[in-house]
Amino acid sequence: MSKKYNFKNRIGINFEIKTMKTKFNPIIYLLFVAYGIFSLATKNLDNSLIYLGIALAIDPFDTSQPFNERPIWQKAVLIVQLSIVFGLILIRIFFPEDF
Repeated sequence: MSKKYNFKNRIGINFEIKTMKTKFNPIIYLLFVAYGIFSLATKNLDNSLIYLGIALAIDPFDTSQPFNERPIWQKAVLIVQLSIVFGLILIRIFFPEDF
């Protein structure tokens, strides 16, 4: 089921954004996170960074609910995952040859 949002930008052009919520979102999210953790365990930081970062784009929770209204545990899961991705980015920037 998709939901449409209509917006009007600064120069007056109307556009709409469609959100996609399927029953496969949590499954796809878990597969991306699982492979990201597996890549992290095998010290393949590039793949781990990619898959954990893409998993953030796949919202496994209710997409119609704003972030501020979500339960604390859902916020914590997404924020912890985001901090891991930022940490991996910093590792790749400051220690490019170590891993």
